[in-house]
Amino acid sequence: FQVQLHRSGIIRFVYKEIPMEVDNITEATHPVIAGIAGGYREGEHFTLFDIINLDKNKIRSGTTYTLIPQSSCLDETSCKSCKERSPNCHWCPTFTKVHVWRGLF
Repeated sequence: FQVQLHRSGIIRFVYKEIPMEVDNITEATHPVIAGIAGGYREGEHFTLFDIINLDKNKIRSGTTYTLIPQSSCLDETSCKSCKERSPNCHWCPTFTKVHVWRGLF
């Protein structure tokens, strides 16, 4: 398969030819994971967040799976528009940028 990353944030998975049906791969033979995830590592510990799982039943030869990003606080360019969007959106006047609290710190 091929993964295309676009400047717009769109992620496209292109499946030209899959040698066997994904449903026929057993977890005992090989773990089947389809999707993307963000995460961070602290020493030996790895924490995942923002996991997006693709529907494995839709993955077939000759198909494309497209993920289109939603707009978010990070698109805001002023303190006013930031505060109007969401209570989780916080403006940083020093850098004139949005800071989104994700509970990671």
